Amino acid sequence: MTQPLQAPMAPQPADPVVAAEPRVLVTRPQPQADEWVAQLLALGVAAAVLPLLDIGDPADLQAVRLAWQVLGPDAELAQAAAQTAAQTAAQTAAQAKPPRRPAEPKPPTPPNTPYALVMFVSPSAVERFFGLRPVGYTWPPQVLAAGTGPGTHRALLGNGVPESLVVTPPEAAGQFDSEALWAVLRGRCDWSGQHALIVRGEGGRDWLAGALRQQGALVHFVEAYRRTAPVLDAAGQALLTRALDTPQAWWWLFSSSEAVGHLPAIAPQANWARSRALATHPRIAEAARRLGFGVVRQVPPSPLAVASELVGTAPGAPRPAPSGAPPAHCAGPDPVDTMPGT
Repeated sequence: MTQPLQAPMAPQPADPVVAAEPRVLVTRPQPQADEWVAQLLALGVAAAVLPLLDIGDPADLQAVRLAWQVLGPDAELAQAAAQTAAQTAAQTAAQAKPPRRPAEPKPPTPPNTPYALVMFVSPSAVERFFGLRPVGYTWPPQVLAAGTGPGTHRALLGNGVPESLVVTPPEAAGQFDSEALWAVLRGRCDWSGQHALIVRGEGGRDWLAGALRQQGALVHFVEAYRRTAPVLDAAGQALLTRALDTPQAWWWLFSSSEAVGHLPAIAPQANWARSRALATHPRIAEAARRLGFGVVRQVPPSPLAVASELVGTAPGAPRPAPSGAPPAHCAGPDPVDTMPGT
């Protein structure tokens, strides 16, 4: 007996993380991780979020607020407030018993004159710093805003800093760190006597601060956030298990040596010899090799660069636009093209 013909089944939507190749685990902190995954998917790269860093509030929010007052119209009030706070703290410490736990860090005393430069160590530094911007404040036209990578460049533009005031290493240089940023900054200003503020998490490299001091600049620091080890939810644990069970099906994308350093605690029994990693800096690549990753490649810190490394440049993928002219203030001969990254 002839069986009736059946209509073909309609194709089911594929899970981009399961069906497509290659698969990338984005380990950046949120919300950057979600942004990267969205851009990678748009470029034809299957990706999933597995943050290996959490970002929290700094120990002293008042220090960030005082830094904003120096940048805004209330610089004199900020200096007076900081001096009063320092005097009050000294008097309190003299009267009180020795503390049983370490005291919270004191806010830095703002300079008498505005900053010539504010350097942000990461997109998280930008977002946390601007998250405490007083209502009505705009970025002052005489202050350069600098960062070491294209993500920080985008974050500064997204928070209203004019293109002409943003300074980052050129994408063509292929290096995104303090040394590459200094190659751009050094000729932009006579740094002797200038005040520079570095916005960062707790601790971090002091290379750029040393370079600025050697040129006579006065360097200040403010902690805008704290980095902590991640706490994976059930979905994150499941994704981690999948990546460990099928290591050759995944690429771990690292943008921080500290993120790599959290893996032994998160997966203490893991054998990384068959795992693959993409690292956005030589120091990060070296950290992945030390952990035991079998394959480690270095890529520029942009979704387009990752897509080009893994599957080739997608048709119609956006190209970086040229930057505007350098600002008239603090600008000597511009040694390199300061094209923003993507």
